[in-house]
Amino acid sequence: MKKIQKILFPTDFSPAAQNAFRYAILLADQLDASIQLLHVVYPQAEPLDFPVVATQATQQQVGAAESIMKKMMEETLAQIQVNHELKNNPVVLPDVEIGTPTNLICRVAERDEVDLIIMGTKGEHSMIEKAFGQVSLGTVKNTPVPVLLIPEKAIFKPIKTLAYASNLLDSDVYYIWQTLQMMESFQPAMKVIHVETDDLGHPGALENFQQLFEGNPKAKHLSFHELEGEEVDVVLSGFIEAWDVDIMALYAPSYGFFERIFHQSLGKKLLKITEIPLLFMKKTTS
Repeated sequence: MKKIQKILFPTDFSPAAQNAFRYAILLADQLDASIQLLHVVYPQAEPLDFPVVATQATQQQVGAAESIMKKMMEETLAQIQVNHELKNNPVVLPDVEIGTPTNLICRVAERDEVDLIIMGTKGEHSMIEKAFGQVSLGTVKNTPVPVLLIPEKAIFKPIKTLAYASNLLDSDVYYIWQTLQMMESFQPAMKVIHVETDDLGHPGALENFQQLFEGNPKAKHLSFHELEGEEVDVVLSGFIEAWDVDIMALYAPSYGFFERIFHQSLGKKLLKITEIPLLFMKKTTS
């Protein structure tokens, strides 16, 4: 994966998005990256008798969104500079477009060759669709670009500890290295976690997986942890708290992944995980 140079930040101007925007600016400053700020306006319906009126209403929404975006940018940067001295003063480019959010976000990410998408999430609901939001979840499902989801109350801090939830798949080897490379400027420790959910176990599986990293100098930043428990969310939540994890990463390959994982038993303590940012690594085409 190439260095992160361009971040796409979709916003709906909600409190969750505003907090995530603060996080995105501070992360972009550390990475010396720019931010493309995107707001999507739904097109107004066009009755047969009043297409011009509908077009005018849509353009009025675009103008209002541009004003709100400008104000949000100025206020957020001013708030950050009170407590933080920005090293690189990331460039923030505003963009308001017309369409449906999920499709347009994915299209803009591909069109403009962004390296990372950052989005805010709400955390007061127990269902995954509500916790992440339909747009956030749809974006993670459909874009080939890595997506970082920021909880509403998350506070940016230097990334010292990454966790990567692994099923010990061959593809995980690649995405573990990709995650480390993405966050290389922070020089974090990465803890690779595998959760066994049955009593049978797979003797030697983790050791065999770990051997794939031996001999690489960057492996000194890796440690491997095999955990047991029937509820993956509970196990991961406990690990995050015990090790003071800053970001949880995982490979999200396809629709099947989400149907299998997010619609089973990750409900009870899922929001404990979303107290920290979740980084979804995707199968990139570059």
